[in-house]
Amino acid sequence: MGSLKFQTVFKLFSDCAAANGFNVRLSTEKEKLNDIDMVIWDASDKTKVFAVAIKNTILKKSKKRKHLWGWVELADRHGNEGWLYKKCTFVIYERKKDFVLIHKSDFKNWIQSNNLARWDLPFVKDSWSAAYRLFRRPKTKESIFHLKVADALKNCRHHIWVKPEESN
Repeated sequence: MGSLKFQTVFKLFSDCAAANGFNVRLSTEKEKLNDIDMVIWDASDKTKVFAVAIKNTILKKSKKRKHLWGWVELADRHGNEGWLYKKCTFVIYERKKDFVLIHKSDFKNWIQSNNLARWDLPFVKDSWSAAYRLFRRPKTKESIFHLKVADALKNCRHHIWVKPEESN
């Protein structure tokens, strides 16, 4: 699971899933290869099983407003397909009071059909400038960028799970 921050996010999401009637388990080693962090299923209907991937966000603030941006990986550090092309059902971004579960198939189609990653422009030099522009860390072959989570909500099927009160 990695860092303490991610352990906290996983715990919060597990509590949130339980509050929404879902059971949760961490992914197996084989599932992790497909960038699946957890598997959730409807406690009342075990045929509804979903693979989920929890992704990083950054908050960008200006004097007038603030926006939550979510990272998207098109190619991993070795140049292989990034998590956008892997097998999870939902991509999850944490917000202050809730979790956003975005249908990954809609998400991928929206990104590709609108050229949101801007393959036609050169890579930017720093991660902060990667808003709808591709970025690559030194000595890797990755292709990543970030987009406004609010834009994804306008264009993709999604669910919003409010965090349980004691978690806020």
